[in-house]
Amino acid sequence: MIRVDEIRKHPGAKPPFNRGSCHLTADDEEELVAFGAKMGLARRHLHRAGEVHFDLTPAKRIEALRLGAVFEPAEVTARRRIDARSRTERRPVTGGWSRELVPASIARDALASSAWTRGGVFVISTLVLAKLPAGDGVGKQWHLSLSRVGRRPSAADVRRVRTDFRLHNAETDNHHPGVAVHLWQPLAWNARVVCECKAGEALVVEADGYTWSNDQAGPCRGCEFASLVAGECPLHGRPG
Repeated sequence: MIRVDEIRKHPGAKPPFNRGSCHLTADDEEELVAFGAKMGLARRHLHRAGEVHFDLTPAKRIEALRLGAVFEPAEVTARRRIDARSRTERRPVTGGWSRELVPASIARDALASSAWTRGGVFVISTLVLAKLPAGDGVGKQWHLSLSRVGRRPSAADVRRVRTDFRLHNAETDNHHPGVAVHLWQPLAWNARVVCECKAGEALVVEADGYTWSNDQAGPCRGCEFASLVAGECPLHGRPG
């Protein structure tokens, strides 16, 4: 089913949406894209914040209704978008990203997952149940793991991913000196606090700026990782 809500004013919006806009949604993305094509809208015009949708001008709204779209109040659409947001991993909202296969071991354990590449940067995006930062149970969290062609991403790579996947304030939390940068953010606003685990961890900053946390009360994570990859611990050299 194709749905359209009412026109709402958005002060400061740029033309042609300065006279108001509405959302065009559907149960299926391909159905929405096919309907949009009848109105001259391409897939690149889709917005992926919450439920996938097209933004329509008042004139386009009239056209959508004429083509068979069904009216749905904006408050119902908003609830649907919030519900969709709580079931989906973060996906890029900008063009240029290509969809890739998610490793089976990751897809199996995640509530939702997808993988993306752009310019050598590889991102695995998941929605998972994980221990909350405050240590008061588990909850839904968005998790991004990003690397660059098997190497550590640059600071510019991380900034782009934060922007493109809409995780500007996600916490960087790397638990070993690997190649991936891990970004975490709970869905619940009141759960977005500094992780309580950091009280017992030492932050290690390597020469290239990569950071990882080492448990002060347990074995060195750098040595553990070095044993797995037959490498060297940044703190203690080669194990054994």
